[in-house]
Amino acid sequence: GGRRASNRAARTTAPPCPAEFAFVKNMSVAELEFYRDNPSTLDDLILEKATEVGSLHTMALEMLRTNAQLAEENLKVEESVKETQAAVTAKWTKLQQSKAELEGLLKEQDALLQRFDNAKLIRALQQEARTADQEGELIKTQVIKGDMDLLTWKTKFFESRKQYHSIVARKEKLERM
Repeated sequence: GGRRASNRAARTTAPPCPAEFAFVKNMSVAELEFYRDNPSTLDDLILEKATEVGSLHTMALEMLRTNAQLAEENLKVEESVKETQAAVTAKWTKLQQSKAELEGLLKEQDALLQRFDNAKLIRALQQEARTADQEGELIKTQVIKGDMDLLTWKTKFFESRKQYHSIVARKEKLERM
């Protein structure tokens, strides 16, 4: 990051290219024809005589050298960058897995909360208490009809009343919560 900013600040603008080169005006026709027929010698002449082109050439060489240095620096950190990218990808994947697991657990929690909703539990306990009370009444009816002896009735009746009162106590405890 910091190196990139400093490179931007170090940029230089190219010098303006002149509309014509004075040394070309002073050439003879034979010289002009020679340079036309030998383009590589023309390039050498321009670099030698035209200072603007020479400075552009120097700037271009400096840019190539700087680019080569930056490319070497990039290659040196490339492996580290790849390792860091792999680590970030692994962490991202783990995060997504954890997120999916959390969503599943939250759904499970919601289902449990609905299943164990206090109002639902209280209604279920009320029904259970009614059933236990009805069973106690059935035991009374059996002893009155003579279908059960008093000792068995006493044991069963007290057990059904004990169960009824236990259920009612649990229901009342939930109502206070």
